[in-house]
Amino acid sequence: MPVGTVNVTRADDYRRALDAGAALVVLAHRSNFYFMGRHAEPSADEVVALAAEYGAPVLYDLGSGLLSTSFYPEFVAPEEPSVENLLDAGVDVVSFSGDKLLGGPQAGVVVGKAAAVEKLRRDGLYRALRVGKETYALLGAVLDAYLQGEEAVESVPTYRLLRRTPDRLSELAAEAAGYFEAAGVAGLEVSVVEAEAYVGGGTLPYVTLPTAAVALRRADISPHALSAALRRLEPPVLARATGDAVLVDMRSILEDDLPLLKSAVSALAAALP
Repeated sequence: MPVGTVNVTRADDYRRALDAGAALVVLAHRSNFYFMGRHAEPSADEVVALAAEYGAPVLYDLGSGLLSTSFYPEFVAPEEPSVENLLDAGVDVVSFSGDKLLGGPQAGVVVGKAAAVEKLRRDGLYRALRVGKETYALLGAVLDAYLQGEEAVESVPTYRLLRRTPDRLSELAAEAAGYFEAAGVAGLEVSVVEAEAYVGGGTLPYVTLPTAAVALRRADISPHALSAALRRLEPPVLARATGDAVLVDMRSILEDDLPLLKSAVSALAAALP
């Protein structure tokens, strides 16, 4: 049964549901939106303590795969729920994505108390929904990197992109701008600009990071048409149209992808009218 209201939920709302016979408490972290203004909700610790009075387990759907706030202290608030602090709070089961902030393959991950996880493992749906060996191998490599510490976790592309420094972003933007200038596209204005990148990942829709981007403009073509031309290149170049320009965001491009970007951009003149 639903608990509380859209913007205000209190511990007593959960108590009423438990008094009515609820056997499981399910908490879901907000995804792709955030509250501004008056809102309230009890902490995971409060809900766990309340559910324990009734012998009811607690499942928390975290979504993003944030293992610990310590991995992204620059932009993740200490109070942001993570797998680590939810398990410390006594939540029986935490579910989250293998991709997004975790940076692994697309998969669903469930962790928690052994008895609760074993019940899920014995359910018939587990066999139908379990992932394949490739996903286990990729997910295992990513989790091993997190276990080994910061130097190893730099091998995870998502982590590396989110932690990229402003100086490095500017260097990459200058290099990429050179590719567009060398493409020989008549009337194309190329510049390096400061911009903002959204972290996203479902659970951080409001968090932005400073970035450097290559801004592209041409007087006789709209930004949307120019971005569409970039997508038609081989390989496609995904940029965003904003205002009067198209931005190629360097927080979204791996160093290993720069030769691919250079190759694609070399054909831009032929792709434009």
